[in-house]
Amino acid sequence: MTGIADFELMHVASGAKITMPLVIVSFESRAKPNWASTAVYGRMDPIFTYQNTVRTFTAVLRTPRGGEKFTETQKQVLIDSKMATEAQMRNGQLDKDGKNYYPAVLGIVEAYLPKIADLYKMMYPMYRPEGPNRSTGFMTAAPLMTLNLEGIAYDGLKGAGASSLGNGMLFVPETFTVNSLVDSEKTTISVGSAADLRFYANSEGYTITLGGTVLHRDQRVGFMMAGDTISFGQGANFPYNTGDQSLFADPAKSAPPADEDYVAGLEACLARKPDMTNAAYIDCINQVSTAHDPDLVIEDED
Repeated sequence: MTGIADFELMHVASGAKITMPLVIVSFESRAKPNWASTAVYGRMDPIFTYQNTVRTFTAVLRTPRGGEKFTETQKQVLIDSKMATEAQMRNGQLDKDGKNYYPAVLGIVEAYLPKIADLYKMMYPMYRPEGPNRSTGFMTAAPLMTLNLEGIAYDGLKGAGASSLGNGMLFVPETFTVNSLVDSEKTTISVGSAADLRFYANSEGYTITLGGTVLHRDQRVGFMMAGDTISFGQGANFPYNTGDQSLFADPAKSAPPADEDYVAGLEACLARKPDMTNAAYIDCINQVSTAHDPDLVIEDED
């Protein structure tokens, strides 16, 4: 039987969200370290200079198909999301393994068309109209988005589990396609709009391909040392929800926040620095530092 995943896409500029249950066909996540390579005369190996690591993804999703089998739980997800009705999910049947399943009727595809049309709209920017002519205006925001897709695509710093995915994975959309193969030999569903336009899709439904470049928030992406503890800036659940299972600690657990009195003391020394000798300034820093941690001592190199 097919797995159903909760899909949530938010258009950051407008705050509009689209949610619907979809089937994950594939989810490809890529992390590409970029280096500048310089060839030097007489040296066999080029000299590499690290630049950055770019993270991209491509998700291939599809709508449920007419006649597709669903479990009792999956059936309820479809009904609770209003993408299907009790009438569209036929009476439970037993498969060859003796498990109960619910095949969907062909019409289940129809409910997805308005959602997919809205996905198209979210690929466009935000404008501020100027004057009575709505064809002109200033662009105020690009179509930046966030994506939640169960424990696969989400903001790992916001919590673990499909029910606490936070604000989603921030990304720049670069790929968006919708495929609906119309086969004249198969049953088709006709969906009429207010203008009596017709859109035909067979009972196989729609396949959605969405991809882009991930932008990271809140913490730096990379490793940090705190004593003997190695932590990862984006948390133990980066880039997938692992239930906090990782070799590397969460930065919140391994690096406690700086003491407010310590920071205030350092700022006081800095404010007095113009009226102090270098030795007096170093002594001020050391007095504040050793009060916070006896091992923190700065030596005057002069």
